Amino acid sequence: MLKVIACLASSLDGKITAAQLDPSDWVKLGTVADLNRLFTVRNQADAILCGLTTFNAWAGVRWSLVQQNQPEADRIAKTHIVLTNSWQFMPQALKVLENWQPHWQPFIIVSNTPPPSVVDALLKANSNVIWLNLPHGNNSLNALMEWLVVNYKVKTLLVEGGGQVVEQFLKAQLLQVLYLTITPWLIGGHQTPSLVGGEGFTKGTFPKLQWQSVEPVGDELFVQATIIYPKN
Repeated sequence: MLKVIACLASSLDGKITAAQLDPSDWVKLGTVADLNRLFTVRNQADAILCGLTTFNAWAGVRWSLVQQNQPEADRIAKTHIVLTNSWQFMPQALKVLENWQPHWQPFIIVSNTPPPSVVDALLKANSNVIWLNLPHGNNSLNALMEWLVVNYKVKTLLVEGGGQVVEQFLKAQLLQVLYLTITPWLIGGHQTPSLVGGEGFTKGTFPKLQWQSVEPVGDELFVQATIIYPKN
């Protein structure tokens, strides 16, 4: 069975950044300790998944540009999956795709809309960057999980956000473990991205966190929890 875990940082009021529209203005809430925790959690996973906004925001910082010149086995990129229907890759994100190495695990773009010409040309030039045509939604996530298991033997998938993606995995009841860093900020704002985005849940359908550990580290709280879903 595929294990799905998530690792994110949020403000005390559940916001994952102070940015609203422009990915270049994305604000990192956590400290270096939080980033190191992310890399530790990454070591548990065979594959990493996120939405396009998250990928655009962190393409050059957390998404393997440095690995171009690090051929050692422990630096080889994991399978990466990005969910998008907009295909609005920022220039730095496109550079990651252009430099995705043939000896790494594949970079998979999941979308039910065809790529624009600039990305289509990149896909044709780099056979290790793949477009998987799957519609978004609960059923498509289950189909994607099965496809990753069958084709790439993925045993553990790490979800790195954002809130819309986390909501999709919660509604599909696929997310099992959450690593959350709670930072000491209060951000607010109706349009500010939250830990769980989308339409949310109604009474009787709330997923529940079962705490496994809560550890204060500096000004942050490192939380690990399993997710309990209501019975149908």
